[in-house]
Amino acid sequence: MARQREQESDARQKAEQAERTAAASADPAETDKQRQVANVWREVADTLRQENESLKAQLSKVMREAEEVKSRLSDPVQLRTEGSEPAIVFGGEPLLLPQPTQPPRTAKCPSCGADVSLLFP
Repeated sequence: MARQREQESDARQKAEQAERTAAASADPAETDKQRQVANVWREVADTLRQENESLKAQLSKVMREAEEVKSRLSDPVQLRTEGSEPAIVFGGEPLLLPQPTQPPRTAKCPSCGADVSLLFP
């Protein structure tokens, strides 16, 4: 954005220089030409100003969104159920977990020998 401001300032200075040249000229054709040049540079400066304002607005929006994500990430992740569905609570919003695609399989606990249901392979 600093570069945009510099370009806008340069364009305004060139417009002012063209106006001074027009004012100093004794030739009506040269005066008209320099005024047209000044108008073009003013349009360029205005376009750069508008683009800079747009970039500032976009940056502000991105920064707000980043702060929202940052605050959501600082919230602890929780496991709970929504009705009968398992869910992860992230940023205060429950995200339902997908149902297993395969039936549970059983395995023996190596410590106690109990049968344990495994939902994931």
